[in-house]
Amino acid sequence: MSDNIQFRTFQEMIDVVAPNMPHALILDWWRRVELTLGYYTIAHHNRRSLKAEQAIRVLEVDSRFEPEVIAALHELRRTRNVVAHGRALSITSTDAASFAGRALNLIGVIAREVPDSLAVTSGAARVA
Repeated sequence: MSDNIQFRTFQEMIDVVAPNMPHALILDWWRRVELTLGYYTIAHHNRRSLKAEQAIRVLEVDSRFEPEVIAALHELRRTRNVVAHGRALSITSTDAASFAGRALNLIGVIAREVPDSLAVTSGAARVA
């Protein structure tokens, strides 16, 4: 018997992790957003922003993204900061699951703006 838990779907992961480790779920999905921001900034701007806030500022002036996308990224970043820096006493499983779902959606929105050919030629595909 294996001690490793294998999730086959996003929903399976949410069903297990959200009720048991809601803070960890938020931190995990924010890290995935950060990686996607790095992927995007390398592909389109030839550099990885060191901080997520810097990367979001790059996206703010980029015509590829609607203001709602930028606002949602800022909201997720603020939530992550509250969780990461100990100001969140209680996070419900519902809140954590919602955060993960919004993060997954934003990852798709951002990643769709990097064509495969650009990911390869810019080197983003190698580092992300």
